[in-house]
Amino acid sequence: MPFPVENQHLVLGASGAQGAAIAKELLERGERVKGLVRSERSVLSAGIERAVADLGDPASLVAAFAGVTNATITLPLVYDPTIIDSYAQNIANAALAAGVQRLVFNANIRTPAQMSGVAGFDTRLSAERILRASGIPMVCLQPAVYLENLLAPASIVAMQERGELHYPLPADMEVSWISHTDLAKAVCIAHRIVVIPEQAIAIGSAPVTGKELAAALADSLGRPLNYCSLDPAVFETAIAGLLGADAAAGIAGIYHWAFHNPASTLFKNGAVELRQKLDITALTPSEWAQRRLWQPAGKVAANRPEALVTVGDVE
Repeated sequence: MPFPVENQHLVLGASGAQGAAIAKELLERGERVKGLVRSERSVLSAGIERAVADLGDPASLVAAFAGVTNATITLPLVYDPTIIDSYAQNIANAALAAGVQRLVFNANIRTPAQMSGVAGFDTRLSAERILRASGIPMVCLQPAVYLENLLAPASIVAMQERGELHYPLPADMEVSWISHTDLAKAVCIAHRIVVIPEQAIAIGSAPVTGKELAAALADSLGRPLNYCSLDPAVFETAIAGLLGADAAAGIAGIYHWAFHNPASTLFKNGAVELRQKLDITALTPSEWAQRRLWQPAGKVAANRPEALVTVGDVE
């Protein structure tokens, strides 16, 4: 069911992988979509109106939010609490000035109920609290881990040539993986549900261990796979060269936490909440893998740990 014709959606981070999937799903549902990006050079899908703004510049955000009725928020890979708090407050102020009717916050990760000392969790929990304090009706979605994180070229080579699936999570931890496609569906439905939950909605598929994840992908790849836990410290050092030390520490801190809390169920739930609250059944890792075209990635150095994992949106 489409939104009323007068609705105007703003998707923050629309040139990133998650934002692009969300904007595409909205467009396919017949909605008007603006994509908020930081540069005129940012690539947007056809049909999306460009809105250039800086989350640290209140005036540019107010201009970008003009005429917007619904906004979807995915924050950039920044984990400085002062900066993220200011971004969230600027977004809330701009949304209030525009008279936005509904916010959907893609927290990009599950967060503990209270501050944990882990920047990857705490900055997103703080942002959620600031956005809720605006008084604008808001749905917060908390995915666990994205299946698309497994698609780094060297990760595919390691699976194809060596039968190894690398990821920086404990092998026995149950994780409710989710695809960008199902994230986008969840966002669209979250914009129109009548009763808004007071708490964040955990979203994902039925949880699997690392071994079960490898088995789920093996059929699609046409060869057996062994799950190999990647040391978060190695992962952090590697992605620092791509994203900088601060962003790398923020991302890897989540995986460090997981290894220090291997019995945690934080990443486990999601399938039931997604079905009960948004009436969506997410693709399982096996179903997602069967839809992939596992293209050979060429002669990539698959033995380099830094090349084995993608880390999400970088605009």
